[in-house]
Amino acid sequence: MFCNGQRLLERHRFQFPSSWLYIDNIEGEWGAFTDIMKRKDSAIQQQVANLQMKIVQEDRAVESRTSDLLFDWEKNKPVAGNLRPEEALQTLTIYEGKFGRLKDDRDKCVKAKEALELTDSGLLSGSEERLQVALEELQDLKGVWSELHKIWEQIDQMKEQPWLSVQPRKLRQSLDGLLNQLKNLPARLRQYSSYEYVYKLLKTYLKVNLLIIDLKSEALKDRHWKQLMKRLHVSWIPSELTLGHIWAVDLQKNEAVVKDVLLVAQGEMALEEFLKQVWTENYYGSFHCHLNKNDVNACKPLL
Repeated sequence: MFCNGQRLLERHRFQFPSSWLYIDNIEGEWGAFTDIMKRKDSAIQQQVANLQMKIVQEDRAVESRTSDLLFDWEKNKPVAGNLRPEEALQTLTIYEGKFGRLKDDRDKCVKAKEALELTDSGLLSGSEERLQVALEELQDLKGVWSELHKIWEQIDQMKEQPWLSVQPRKLRQSLDGLLNQLKNLPARLRQYSSYEYVYKLLKTYLKVNLLIIDLKSEALKDRHWKQLMKRLHVSWIPSELTLGHIWAVDLQKNEAVVKDVLLVAQGEMALEEFLKQVWTENYYGSFHCHLNKNDVNACKPLL
């Protein structure tokens, strides 16, 4: 169109300005540009094979690192219930960094393969699907451990409570509250063994709460606590005793031992009350024999 316009102007003897860019110059510049592009394209085509080989090698290396990381993840991912939340969350943060760097490497390989026309069909590879599943699981585990961290903080606070200040009724209410918190978690977070571990632990604490009530009984004297410590193979210091120390001896497992000591203590207490009653009656009877009615009534406060 530009060429035809210039010819039309020439036929009508148009006086072109000095700044006019003639079609010959444009065609010359375009021809030079085309030659440069052909030479560059030729040079690139000579290197494409080498670039493709390098990208294929890098892609294989990335796939190998992906397989190694996924294997390590399946083997060492923090799902065990007896792990501390702080430790589990720290491990998840480390894995999150590893997965992030691996994903960047995979994205770079995908772009390079697209540029060199090495792209496969639009379907995800097996390792890519496994990687996405692992990333989703990692986020779920972060969620469950973050929630369990809140539960464990409250359990630790209960464990630090001095034994003398423990109130079994309030303790049960607190444990029921923690169980309700667990039950309200999303279903996808309740499928891990870490959740099951804490759930069973709280259930166990609730079951042994009846023994906690018995251990708070006035029937247990210092001698009974010493006997109990001896049979449980522990060395508690009464002034430093906490609820955590009591829970740590696994009361459910040692229920028979605890009940034996409690039975002895209750029997001795009943015997003491009986002897006290007999002694009081005898003592009151001796006064009754030597005092008149008014004198006996006056002595009652002393008895």
